[in-house]
Amino acid sequence: MRRHVCLSGVAVAWLVAVAGASAQQPQAAPAAAEQVEYAHDKIEQPEVLDRLARKDPMLVVLDVRAPAEYAAGHVPSARNIAHDLIRERVGELADARDKEIVVYCRTGRRSQMALDALRELGFTRLRHLSGDYTAWDAAGQPVEGRPVVDPPAAAEPATPSESAHGRAEPARQL
Repeated sequence: MRRHVCLSGVAVAWLVAVAGASAQQPQAAPAAAEQVEYAHDKIEQPEVLDRLARKDPMLVVLDVRAPAEYAAGHVPSARNIAHDLIRERVGELADARDKEIVVYCRTGRRSQMALDALRELGFTRLRHLSGDYTAWDAAGQPVEGRPVVDPPAAAEPATPSESAHGRAEPARQL
């Protein structure tokens, strides 16, 4: 009997020690969904492409980069409002309050700021384009607004060459 009491006492002491140690250690980080209060749903490129192809009337794509970046190339049919002007220009999104707004920038930092501002302004159907514009462009997805470089002019047709005697000789055909 004494042996069982001793073992039970050791077990209780161990449990108390473990419980006390865990109370002093920092809590584990919450799950990713809980970790960031303003986390926004990602939307993958294929879904955006499909909805653009179907001309989904419930989709608004919002590019929050600077106007010069937008002019250099953007996701087809995207609207442009720089992230730091969202609050000032929110009226331009009045028709989008009941639609799903997909936001992107170059790499994601400005998108998060814009998404937070939109949420504070009462927008609820917000998504973040996975990989932002950098990934979109790298994947070779369609882009609007990129300046088109004219192909080089076709070479002028060969002209008859002149011989050493000053007479025109017919051009050689290959």
